[in-house]
Amino acid sequence: MAEDRPETGQILDLASTLMNKARFTEAIEALEKAVEMDPCNRTILDRVVICNLELKKPKKALEAINSILTLEPTAYQVWADKAYLHLLLKQESEGIEALKESLKLNPRNQREWYLLGTVLMTAEAWMEAKDALQTAIQLDPNSSIAWYNLAACNYMLREVKPALAAAEQAFAIDPILESIADEWIDALREEYDILSISESLFDVDIYSAGG
Repeated sequence: MAEDRPETGQILDLASTLMNKARFTEAIEALEKAVEMDPCNRTILDRVVICNLELKKPKKALEAINSILTLEPTAYQVWADKAYLHLLLKQESEGIEALKESLKLNPRNQREWYLLGTVLMTAEAWMEAKDALQTAIQLDPNSSIAWYNLAACNYMLREVKPALAAAEQAFAIDPILESIADEWIDALREEYDILSISESLFDVDIYSAGG
């Protein structure tokens, strides 16, 4: 990171004071001047993001995040922050891509794998969602909600046995989820029973009966 110039250092000090007093509008005005003077200063850009979030201006915060990623394209947490902002703005596809970039750089982040799976479920990309949730479970096998969502993905993919197995695992970890599942888990169990009966019938050796 480049060292602060004397002028920008003074502005940063002023902005910090204003931010500590929750005077974010004045702080962002000062920071924007600092950006003009030193557009590659990560510290300034970080504070621009914070101020814009405090002012409930996610689009402006996103602009600053994009500037940070231009400077530091391997900053996985910044990619994650970008994803959250896109999702906040209902920009689903951009959020998914940003999450994927973050996970390329930090593939052991269980929370983001889970989030990716959840967002993909919203997009009805069931197979991709399933893959993401399975990775989340590998990183944290005790995540009941990841197991629950995996069950839902399998159910939507008409994979009845894996769906019920994942659901039962979720309920074993957190029994409250079974009451939330309500009607769809009953339908799943009914389908499983029907499938089991059908498979049993096919397993009968028809040539063993009679002569």
